[in-house]
Amino acid sequence: MDLTTAKAISDIASPFTKMIVDKWLTPKFEEFVENKKSDGKLLAHTMETKFSEYLTRSFEKQSYVRTLVFQNLQKRLDDLYVPLTLETEGTSATTVQVVGYPTSLIPTYKRVLITDTAGMGKSTILRYLFLECIRNTAGVPLFIELRHLSPEHPILDHICDEINAIDRDFDHTLLLKLISRGDFVFFLDGYDEIPLAYRDIVTSDVQRFLAKAGSNHVVISSRPESALVTFADFRRFTIKSLRRAEAFDLLRKYGNDSGTVTRLISSLKSKQHLGVREFLTNPLLVSLLFLAYHYRAAIPIRKPTFYRQVFDALFQGHDLTKPGSFVREKKSGLDYESFERVLRSLAYQTVKLGKVEYEDVELLQYINVAKSSLPGISDFKETDFLSDLKSAVPLFVCEGSYYRWQHKSIQEYFAAQFICIDAKAKQSDILRRMVSSPHFRQYINVLDLCYDIDFKAVRNSILRDMIEQFIVYSETTYQSFRAAEYTTRAIDIRRSLCFRYRYFLAPQVYEIPHMFVDLSGEREQQMNDWGRSIGYLDSTTEVVCMGAGIDGQFVTATEARGRLVEVLAEKPLDIITHLPKRSDRKRQEHPVLPLIPNAGVIVLDDIRLPINQPGAFDAVNDRLLECTIGDDNVFIDVDKCRSMLVTIEQSIKAEVNDELLSGL
Repeated sequence: MDLTTAKAISDIASPFTKMIVDKWLTPKFEEFVENKKSDGKLLAHTMETKFSEYLTRSFEKQSYVRTLVFQNLQKRLDDLYVPLTLETEGTSATTVQVVGYPTSLIPTYKRVLITDTAGMGKSTILRYLFLECIRNTAGVPLFIELRHLSPEHPILDHICDEINAIDRDFDHTLLLKLISRGDFVFFLDGYDEIPLAYRDIVTSDVQRFLAKAGSNHVVISSRPESALVTFADFRRFTIKSLRRAEAFDLLRKYGNDSGTVTRLISSLKSKQHLGVREFLTNPLLVSLLFLAYHYRAAIPIRKPTFYRQVFDALFQGHDLTKPGSFVREKKSGLDYESFERVLRSLAYQTVKLGKVEYEDVELLQYINVAKSSLPGISDFKETDFLSDLKSAVPLFVCEGSYYRWQHKSIQEYFAAQFICIDAKAKQSDILRRMVSSPHFRQYINVLDLCYDIDFKAVRNSILRDMIEQFIVYSETTYQSFRAAEYTTRAIDIRRSLCFRYRYFLAPQVYEIPHMFVDLSGEREQQMNDWGRSIGYLDSTTEVVCMGAGIDGQFVTATEARGRLVEVLAEKPLDIITHLPKRSDRKRQEHPVLPLIPNAGVIVLDDIRLPINQPGAFDAVNDRLLECTIGDDNVFIDVDKCRSMLVTIEQSIKAEVNDELLSGL
């Protein structure tokens, strides 16, 4: 971005930032200045100036985005933005199109949590809302990238640093006073990017801050994470998949209505590429599709192929902002295969940390570890490889002394490649540890990619484990429920639900601790202590959902053994089908609430429990379906599991006895 463009953006922002300061901040400063002495006026003027400078700087910063399509060239967000739609389920389901500053989102909901999978546009929405908040003078917006927080750099310090000019200090006490008066809108981006090593500490710090900022509005973005239960008072939204017309509109914006885009859209409309259309639902994959097709006029069919062609395009120096194509010189001197090997090792090291951003010294250490662990690769300087990652093969973005992956999913792709190619001897062990890890959700996208890259390895290890566990579970639970009183289908649905989740149901009068404590940062610990005290939680479970439905309160915890189902639910496996969605099925109207004791109840296969009465069983199943999140209508077919297990075992046996080595 040149200076002329930066000045133009500043000129656009200045009138809006002045109106925000005049409307929302100046009256507060005047309240603080009890008399009109010159020092009081000077303080108010200084604070107004600092906020005005911050808003102008931030407007300029958030107006530009970096995408893999244009590599490290900044592009205007307004030029690439296609309106995205937020949706939420439940008895008060809501849909909000994010265009302008939607008042049906803010201030209708005081606290909003936007969660979705990789590449759906969570950060884009927060950036767009921040800009629109300024344009509409709807409040005093503060944009915070949560990955920058740490035990040594808490949220209040970070906000002060952002507002401060380089040579000035901002008064923490005054800032808290301002915030406590309201009218701020906090945009907290990327909760899932807080490093795992201190996520609990940062979460507690953020919760304490939000407790003090109770009269303001807050929007948080994140991939699904179990720790998000600590934000139970937030209204949770997901991002609606792009419609085909929206995906084509986005392609046209990337390609500036070029002939290449016209040909690509024409190909995507043909019956030949029906299988690719699922990728058009995801904004990131739409952009990667454009880049891959622009580099090589072929439409990739599978997700790993997307990333492969993107890496090819970047390594070969295919710059969409310039005519022609050339191979950029690599300072490291590494060829294609060697460069990718180092990159795979680097991705695997860093994905385990749950981090996407690093100081330059830290990142150089990881590169050195990768270099030392890869025999046969010619010597190179770590600093040269880092330079290549920033410029020649721009998979990283550099901001000052910090480097971060262009997108978290790129890191996950290369980590999955490492698992499937470089760690072959330990592949099954790695996959199993990811599934059983307390940080499982951090690895969902990696496991998803591993499935696509090396299905046989996934099938023979973690898929086989899950099938065996479900067969045993089905053969040892609900055995005393007689077919004359309970349908086989209803029992199978209950087994499928309770294999994946544990459920606790309670009447409204039961105060589940996690739902009623103040935002003090102690919520997760209290939840765990309570869950263990009643035998609801153990070391294999994590709370993923809580809330209050028509028939009382509910809490849902994921069983470790059922976590893999989240990855498998959208795969073409006949062992997993989907029950009708809530709107498509007839709800069982049996009154469940009178069957729930005042002390609450854990859903077990005890036939003596009132909730397991023959007449109530189907209705309770309906309530359990409403107590889950994500693919809550997933159904696991035990008969098909048995059939697949036979196939897997036959395949493994054939591999042991194969004759590939005979005759050599």
